[in-house]
Amino acid sequence: MQYFNNKALIRILKAFILLLFLTGFSSGSMASIHEHFTANKYFNGEYISVINDSLKLHFKTSGDFDFISDKRIVSKRIRKHLPFTPENVIVYGLSRNELNYELWITVNPVDKPIRTVPENDKIAFSNIISEGLHFRFYAIAERQEDIDMIRQDLKKILNTLKTGESYLQDIPGSDNL
Repeated sequence: MQYFNNKALIRILKAFILLLFLTGFSSGSMASIHEHFTANKYFNGEYISVINDSLKLHFKTSGDFDFISDKRIVSKRIRKHLPFTPENVIVYGLSRNELNYELWITVNPVDKPIRTVPENDKIAFSNIISEGLHFRFYAIAERQEDIDMIRQDLKKILNTLKTGESYLQDIPGSDNL
């Protein structure tokens, strides 16, 4: 009888440990990909236009970015390489210029508290609130000496952001998008 009770206790402990393990991965500390991440469209030219019709969002970057549209790759990148966990990632890209940096853009409702990420010698970010949404643009530098130039690049990108009903305004051929 004692042997049976020990076996049952071990099963209960195993189930409890498995439950703790599984709930740890679904906790709020894990990064998340925005539900409209896959709605992004990328148009290459002199600049790359990133358009998300679901969010009525448009911005431009220089033409030397590779944007990743596979959620699995972005999720792995977040878990393995970031010193923080962003929430609701809508865009992820890698620059292919001399600056070599990662661009992360998150979007959240204005009334949702956002974790603070301190700027440091390799992380820069900018915020903008538009159409009831809080957009946060992060840039993660490969080299510390590039961070000032990356901050300037980030401001240029942020200045192209358009949201709301006029998000496609001033885009040649936007009637066909």
